[in-house]
Amino acid sequence: MVIGIIGLLIGISAPAVRSARHKACAVQCASNMRQITFALIAYADNNRGYLPVNSSQAGTFWYLDSVLGRYVTGAERVGRAGTPFPDDDPMTSLAGGVFACPNDLRDSVRSYSMNLYASGGVSSFVQNRLDAENPPGRLFRLAGRAPVSRLMLLVESWPELPVQSAKGERFAAQAFVGLLGTPGARFGGAPGVGWTTPPDGTPGRFGPRDSQITFYRHSPAARAMESPKGQVNFAFADGHVEMLRQEQLVSRGRYSTGLALWSPIDREIEKDAGK
Repeated sequence: MVIGIIGLLIGISAPAVRSARHKACAVQCASNMRQITFALIAYADNNRGYLPVNSSQAGTFWYLDSVLGRYVTGAERVGRAGTPFPDDDPMTSLAGGVFACPNDLRDSVRSYSMNLYASGGVSSFVQNRLDAENPPGRLFRLAGRAPVSRLMLLVESWPELPVQSAKGERFAAQAFVGLLGTPGARFGGAPGVGWTTPPDGTPGRFGPRDSQITFYRHSPAARAMESPKGQVNFAFADGHVEMLRQEQLVSRGRYSTGLALWSPIDREIEKDAGK
C-alpha cells in the first residue's frame, strides 16, 4: 500500500520536475547567449562598431579563440573535422561552457550562430549576394542609427557540423545563418528556407527544415525537431536576450513581424516580396 502511494506520488511529481529542469536550462541558455553577446559588443567597441568577420575565404569566424578569446572563454577548444585552415592549429574554436545550450543534444559543443548581417565582413560569394539587385539583407555595425534593440546578433541553430574535440567527434552550429529566404521565411514562415544538411555536415542527423533556427530546444511538447513551431532565445544588439515564440515572429503565416530583425532593411524586403 505504502509503496503504491509512493509510486503514485513519484508519477505525479516527475513531469513537474522535468518541466522545472527544462525551464532552468532555458534560463541558463539565455545567460550563455548574454555572455557571448557582451563579448561581441566589447569586440565591436574596439573595432569601430564592426563585429567579427565571418568568412571561409579569409579563414576567420566569430568563435575562433584568436577573434573572441580575449572577451569570453569556452570550456574547451575544437577544430573542424578534416583539413583545418592553412597555417591554423586545428583546435582553435571556442566551444563548450557558455557556447553550448544545456537543452541541446548531448553531443553538441556549440549551439549558437551569428546573424549573418551582423558580420563585420563576409566572403566575396556572400557579398555578391548582398550587392545584387534584390539583396536578402544588409550588413550593419553597432554605430549610427541602427535599431539595436531589435537587430539580432546571436540565434540558436542546428548542431550539424562535425568537429574534433579532446573527447572525440562532437557537433557544432554553423558560423552564421540568414542568407536564404525572406526575413519571415527564415523564421519558418511560408515558404520556408528549405534548409538541408550542408555538404560538410552529417547526413541524416536532421531532416529538411523550413528554418535555420531551432525551435525545439525549449519546447518539450514539440512533435518533431525539424518543425519551426515552438520558442527560441534571441540575443539582440543592445545586449538583451529574449525568448520568442514562432507565432510572435511571423504574421499571416508568411511575413516577419519585425519583432526580431535580421537587418535594417527587413521591412523593405518583405514589402517587395508581398507585391
